[in-house]
Order: sequence, then C-alpha cells, then structure tokens
Amino acid sequence: MQRSLSISRHALAAFIFLLAFVALACQSKSAPDNSATKAPDPKPSVATSATVTPAQPAAVSTVPATAPTPHAGPLAATQGQDFELVLLDASKLKLSKLLGRRKVVVINFWATWCGPCRREIPELIALQKDYQQNKDVEILGLSVEDPQQFREQVKGFAQQFEINYKVGFSPIPMFMSLNGTDPRAPIPQTFIFGRDGKLVQHLIGMRPAFKDFLQQTVDLALKSS
Repeated sequence: MQRSLSISRHALAAFIFLLAFVALACQSKSAPDNSATKAPDPKPSVATSATVTPAQPAAVSTVPATAPTPHAGPLAATQGQDFELVLLDASKLKLSKLLGRRKVVVINFWATWCGPCRREIPELIALQKDYQQNKDVEILGLSVEDPQQFREQVKGFAQQFEINYKVGFSPIPMFMSLNGTDPRAPIPQTFIFGRDGKLVQHLIGMRPAFKDFLQQTVDLALKSS
C-alpha cells in the first residue's frame, strides 16, 4: 500500500513536469524572432541620370555603348522653332544663329544639383581642350535652372569646375521640345548637331567613355558635307 502511494506521487510529479515543459515550449515557439525579420540594407545604386525636378527621385537611364552612328532620320534642329539662349555673361544667342552654320555643335543640358551632370563636366572640359583650335566645333552647356534665381550659383559652379566652354541657360520649352515625348525629362542629355543643323546623335543619361564617344561622333560629323 505504501509502495503504491509512492509510485503515484512519482507519476504525478512526472505529469506536472511534462505539462510545464510543454507550456514552456509553446511560449518559446510563439515569441517573435526579431533577428529574422530585419532585412539587410540594400546596396547603393549609381544613378546615370536625374529628373529636371529636383524633388523627384533620380531616374536611371541606360544608353547602349555602341559605335556612334547618325541619328535615324535626322530631325530639324529646332523642330520649326527658334529659341533665345541667355549665356552666363548675360549675352543672348539665338539658336538659329548657332545651328546650321557649318559648325558641329554639342549641346549638353545639365543642372548644378544633378550628380551625373557633375561627373560628365570634366569630360566635356577635356573635349573642349581637344577642339579649342578648331573653329568648326562649338560646345555649349545649358543649365535647365532659372537664370533669374540661379545665375550666381551657376556662375560660381562654372568657376569652381573651371569650365572652358560656353555656359548658359536653356528655356524650358526648348529643352522639352528637344526632349520629345519622354515625360521624365531626365538630365544630363547631350545633343550633337551636324554642319547642316540636323541632329546627328542624342544621348540620354551618363554613359561610359562619354568623352571618347563624343569625340568619335564629332569627328564623323566634321567629315560629313
């Protein structure tokens, strides 16, 4: 009788221990695992272009690294319109006085707040140095910023970077006219016009070997009649 009572007590203790173990296991399983829910930080991406509105996120544009070829179906340079450009020295220049004058013209649209534009500028400076003795090549950097509000900022930027080509401001209608149907209006954008004022090449966004590509394109355009 005494032995039977002792066995019952051991069995009861074992049963209580089993219940406590099961409860503890369930509680541990239901607890959230904070270490598993934390996602790793994404790797930073490199933007190749930026939109004209600074508040919008940079748009990535890829331009195939192909050999320079004439733009399919050369477009009229001004698309039937003429625009007046305000240069950094406050002088003014009609687009019609620049294009179609037996010169190859490189127009680069940019802004001081545009990172990819900043990375292109040293290559444009190097390109200008290569053609500084060639009167048949004109390089023009046109900021899409408001000349009334940002003239001093653009002027200081040009001095800091020691820009050696003409710098001015683009009327927004001119930029949008050349930009075409792309609603993002990304920059930088570079247009190369031949001696006849027709569009030869159009680059959207920053591309590898930018200066080399431009130089090949300009040289081809200089050889054309």
